[in-house]
Amino acid sequence: MSTKKPAALLAFVGACALAVTAPATLASPVLPGSSGVSDGAAALPTGDIDTALTSKSGQSAPSSTDTEADPARVVGVIVQLEDSASREGTINEINEAVASLFPGASAQVEREYDNVMSGFSLKAPAGALDAIRRAPGVRAVFLEREGRVSDVATPDAEGGIESSQTGGQDPANLSAHLMMHIDQVAQKGEGKVIAVIDTGVDMTHPAFTGELAGTPPLTPQKVAAMTSQLGEGKTGVYVSQKFPFAYDYADGDNDASPAKTPNGSHGTHVAGIAAGNADKIVGTAPNTQVIVAKVTRSEDDALLDSALLASLDDMLVLHPDVINPVARLDGWHG
Repeated sequence: MSTKKPAALLAFVGACALAVTAPATLASPVLPGSSGVSDGAAALPTGDIDTALTSKSGQSAPSSTDTEADPARVVGVIVQLEDSASREGTINEINEAVASLFPGASAQVEREYDNVMSGFSLKAPAGALDAIRRAPGVRAVFLEREGRVSDVATPDAEGGIESSQTGGQDPANLSAHLMMHIDQVAQKGEGKVIAVIDTGVDMTHPAFTGELAGTPPLTPQKVAAMTSQLGEGKTGVYVSQKFPFAYDYADGDNDASPAKTPNGSHGTHVAGIAAGNADKIVGTAPNTQVIVAKVTRSEDDALLDSALLASLDDMLVLHPDVINPVARLDGWHG
């Protein structure tokens, strides 16, 4: 079935993409005595970072090829600290542990986390993971993984959408508005803020050209007042009333526009479905403000656990009413 009206393009592509993506996961913990992926390994729990980082059930350790084939290979590692641990002291302990195995090597801190958890991400030799886990002050260690985000539906020659996901479905289910009964909802997002943690958003897209009704909660002054409390996103920018905060957590700059790659538009589709406020492209909550947190690298669309955690860390400061985290296609399914 093909939709020929350009106004419906944004919502249809986003709906198709979301229909096939798996829930986002964080990372795989390094468990003592493990050398391979456990049978029946499940995705890490979502919604509770403490449980996700400490639960020992249903999780897998890095495979033997990660740590044994080239133990000196530098990998991304996420470290959760004990509640009372000193950051500086723990880093010193970790570096001593790394140097004892790989003379001259050290662990390089890439990002620090204060809100979603106490810890940091770093680069270190793969063969030092178990030693890092045993360092005083360390609560848990995770091998960082790179996920992928994918849009599975593409425009046809006439600008419509062909998708195998729609075959045999009731046509009424192909519209987000019909599915959600939006016409029966009086509140259209006035005074609310959502965070779209995804591939970035084209904030110049015609879907976001309308005026917002009500009084937007995030003003330039309010955003500026929170800047000093942010972690990675300290240089994030106020773009407009519709987009009061934007930052690229994957590439470390304040340009949260999507990359011009096949899957770069995923975040724009999601934002359009949620908050499009144009004449013909209207989202579920058109009057809501949108925080844009880009967590995929522009060069290769890679979704990094460390960038995702950094964005979540800042969301606990910005306090959006809703957080929509990106899903990843990397073989982990909930």
